[in-house]
Amino acid sequence: MNQAVLSSRIENLPEEFKADVLDFIDFLYFKKGKTNGDSDNNKRNGFGCLKGKISLREDFDEPLEDFKCYMNAG
Repeated sequence: MNQAVLSSRIENLPEEFKADVLDFIDFLYFKKGKTNGDSDNNKRNGFGCLKGKISLREDFDEPLEDFKCYMNAG
């Protein structure tokens, strides 16, 4: 397909369809395992991407209240 024809057809679409075209292009990049060059895609993937977003409670390793009767039985 000719680049000029593609650009012309996209240009003549209503605005809400242009957003759909952009979403579809992003989907195609994702499907092929490529990024489209957006820095956001590179930022949210990989080691350490959730740093500071997950935390454990101080009593995480303590026995649960529901199981205390079983813990003391032995």
